[in-house]
Amino acid sequence: MKRTEVTVRRPKKEETFQIEEFMRVVLVDTYRKEQIDEKIYDLQEELASKRAYLASYFESGGEDRYFLVAVSGNNIVGTMEFGKQSALLKELTKGELKEVPEMGTAFVHPDHQGQGIATTLLEELKRELRRRGIREFCLDSGYQRAQRIWKKKFGSPRYTFENYWAEGVSHEIWIVKI
Repeated sequence: MKRTEVTVRRPKKEETFQIEEFMRVVLVDTYRKEQIDEKIYDLQEELASKRAYLASYFESGGEDRYFLVAVSGNNIVGTMEFGKQSALLKELTKGELKEVPEMGTAFVHPDHQGQGIATTLLEELKRELRRRGIREFCLDSGYQRAQRIWKKKFGSPRYTFENYWAEGVSHEIWIVKI
């Protein structure tokens, strides 16, 4: 597979629509590949949460949520961000992780997956976390394909909630030292 050359940078406000459309494409593809029933797991709700994260990035100048995009030519082909933990993560861990930031919105366009884009984004994100004096982050996933990737990258999750989303579909949480 030919590797896509990307530039990783912070997003621009005028790219909001393009980024939101990119996230929709990735989530629709993920739901299809994971065989997720949109009637049960609301795609629009998932998109709304990602839009809110992006809006928070622009409103706070990257302080509340810090976003990165991977760009190839004029196309957004990847995103990744970190910020305060989601309510779900706090609930599942019973607050045990307290102030550990959460990495999320780790999306790569379906046509560019498996080409190292997420790894490139992750390395840039780690640099920013270190710059801020942060030495660990957490991430969670209920998507089985993503869970396999995170297990290869970070090992076994710290928390596993069996049958959380449906029979045979767990939710997993990792703590990653930088």
